Amino acid sequence: MNGKAALALAAFQSAPFGLLVLDYQRRAIVWNESARDLLGDINTGDTCCDLLGCGTSGEPLSDGCLTELARSRQRELPEVRIDVTTDQGETAVWIAAAPLAPEHEYVVVHLRPGDVGDRRRRTIPHWTGGSELRVRTLGRTLVESREGPIAGNWIDRRTGQMFKLLVTERRRVVHTDEIVEALWQQAGVRESGKVRFLVHSLRQKIEPDRKRGQSHFIIARQGGYTLDSDRVRIDADAFEGHVRDGRAALARGDEAAADRSLTAAVDLYGGDFLVDEPYAEWVLAERDRLRGLMSEALTGLAELRSRDDDLEAATALAERHAAMQPFDMDVQRQAVEMLLRAGRRSDAVRHYEALRKRMLDVFEEEPSFTLPEVALPDSPPVIVRRFGRTS
Repeated sequence: MNGKAALALAAFQSAPFGLLVLDYQRRAIVWNESARDLLGDINTGDTCCDLLGCGTSGEPLSDGCLTELARSRQRELPEVRIDVTTDQGETAVWIAAAPLAPEHEYVVVHLRPGDVGDRRRRTIPHWTGGSELRVRTLGRTLVESREGPIAGNWIDRRTGQMFKLLVTERRRVVHTDEIVEALWQQAGVRESGKVRFLVHSLRQKIEPDRKRGQSHFIIARQGGYTLDSDRVRIDADAFEGHVRDGRAALARGDEAAADRSLTAAVDLYGGDFLVDEPYAEWVLAERDRLRGLMSEALTGLAELRSRDDDLEAATALAERHAAMQPFDMDVQRQAVEMLLRAGRRSDAVRHYEALRKRMLDVFEEEPSFTLPEVALPDSPPVIVRRFGRTS
């Protein structure tokens, strides 16, 4: 053994953190004492799955084998934290891995001590479960990868507007001239270079590890761009699915299923669609469509709560609905009636007076109903059924 080889071996054995080398069959072939201290006994032939818990449900490596992940990616993997059981009991270890060039037949694993109580122990990065974005649009926009939020002021700038435009038009290809007109309020082929640069900047924000090649999330197609629906999960789509399921359940008379679906929809609606883009014209149609679905969900759920004589819950839903639709007289009358039925007469009066002032200030006209009309015991029911039935 020459001097450099001896020095490298000494450095390997004396490294302050654990080092473990795996072959292409996942087997441990060499390790240092620090690795043994962290993982317990290591024997030649032990696999990474045995030592690190690859495939264990709930762990960061639950969806794959560390060796295979490192070799398939052909570059270093981000550090993740795993829980391991040794002779000393439960412990935690942070691990990072990289293939050994040039053949990539071996993988070196770096290990350092972790904290069992670390909240980050459930972080699941891109390279384990596949690339995925989760986008919250109902309320202020939030973009998350598997590692966590993709933070920064980019979301409020033109790069973020580009992303929000693609989210809004997620069911189709948005052509370059449409993007120019939406974001620069002008059309012209000479602006196509701006769009390409903007797409490049956006990809850098949401895919910082991306190398040359196709984006996981933003697809160039037919002279425009669209989102990969298999990899970009948008809360508005989940919300719409819950409303659709609730509508279908009500139509077939399955109130329990309708209750579950509509409750899920209402809980998911954290605010209007892309509320941080209040003046963007390209948002308005989708925002109004989703508000309409939320009105359906609130009406249907209030109807179910009222049937169950849960006046408190039904009234809360009616009030939330009235706040969403401040000039819809059917919705406002329903809220006043529910307040009266719940015995909250003072709240009913305040609600009506606020409505009256609002109508006079904006339209210079009175509400289409009076408070005594709603309070009369023989007044017609005001629940507006929007799931295919009328009251």
